[in-house]
Parts: sequence; C-alpha cells; structure tokens
Amino acid sequence: MNLLTRGLLCAIHMRFDDRLQIEDKAYIEEFGEPDFERETQKFNRRLRAIEKLRKSDDQLERERLRD
Repeated sequence: MNLLTRGLLCAIHMRFDDRLQIEDKAYIEEFGEPDFERETQKFNRRLRAIEKLRKSDDQLERERLRD
C-alpha cells in the first residue's frame, strides 16, 4: 500500500471517528447518559425469553415428529 493510500485511509478514519463523536454528543444531549447496566438487564431478559420460546418450539417440533 503506498503512502498516498495510507494517508487517505487515515483521513477517512479520522473523519468517521469525528462524526461518531458528534453523534454521541448529540444523543447524550437529547437522551442523557446511557444506563448500560439497565440496558444489559433488558437485553438479558429478552434473550432469556427468546431462548424459552426456542426451547418450546423445539419441544413442539419433536412431539410433532414423534406422532
């Protein structure tokens, strides 16, 4: 990779990073600091519910195949 290509990639990366920081600041100004602990708990509850549904679906499928 030549020097010009590396420079362009670096500039694009820096611009993208700046854009993400601006979006993060705008989000925090509008909604406040994210509560990661609460979001993690919500995600884990949803994941457990999905796992339960998948298990019950698998059980129903096994029963259907048995019949």
